[in-house]
Amino acid sequence: MGGMPGAAARGFGATADLYEARRPTYPENAISWLSDALGIKQSSTVLDLAAGTGKLTRQIAAKGPHVIALEPLAAMCSQFSKVLNVPLVRTVAEAIPLRSGSVDAVLVGQAFHWFDGATALDEIHRVLRPGGGLGLIWNMRDERKDWVAALGDVRRRYGDIRYDSGLWREAFRASDSFTPLVEEHFAHDQVLDPEGVVELMASRSFIAALDDDENRAVRDEIRRLLAEHPETAGRGALVLPYRTDAYWTRRVDP
Repeated sequence: MGGMPGAAARGFGATADLYEARRPTYPENAISWLSDALGIKQSSTVLDLAAGTGKLTRQIAAKGPHVIALEPLAAMCSQFSKVLNVPLVRTVAEAIPLRSGSVDAVLVGQAFHWFDGATALDEIHRVLRPGGGLGLIWNMRDERKDWVAALGDVRRRYGDIRYDSGLWREAFRASDSFTPLVEEHFAHDQVLDPEGVVELMASRSFIAALDDDENRAVRDEIRRLLAEHPETAGRGALVLPYRTDAYWTRRVDP
């Protein structure tokens, strides 16, 4: 994640266990949509870039292809290795240590917005076989519910949501090495108890990077919000809605 600010990297490193425990999986229909679009089959070799704790990796690996994962943060690699028996290399997306033309598809979950987009695309293009493709996916909280929007307001006080800025798209607009992005959107729910929602929000990088007193204050603020908001007060199980955004593009061959 070459473009990740130091605070975000520290935050992710400090909360890799919460990331694994509380971050949602991706909806299976979105995974199938990407797999079909990219032609992923059991004989394919798939590269998962910025794999984190392996949320996306395990869903793709379950479909049978050979999967290789890359992840730059040591704490994420440690969590990954606890739950997955998949080849894992600690490195960034801008310097992929694979030979040219060695993979059929590249996937990036919840991460392309952290990359140096132009450099990463050059590397992705290099390692893809002719006709290979790139898939991107993000789970984003659906803030059409008032209590979810209130959570978002808390999160945005501590850092920009880089995906929402759309700046990550500039690398694709400027590149003649990939076809135009094709996108689709999926609904997804995650069921958590109130403390699970607190821990989910605490796993957000810029909140995790706060000092101990600030971090406790944010957690307490979220607990109060959930205890007092009319949509969540007194509920033991909360349904947190997401909008999952998925994209694919194909390598343009010379």
